[in-house]
Amino acid sequence: MVHYFLEGGAFMWPILLTLIFGLGFVMKEPTH
Repeated sequence: MVHYFLEGGAFMWPILLTLIFGLGFVMKEPTH
């Protein structure tokens, strides 16, 4: 998995960062 991200980093990293940011935002701001 990590090797796959390293190989296609230019395209995959922005998506990975977006997912992490999204999860962090959801965790910080719980929906009521």
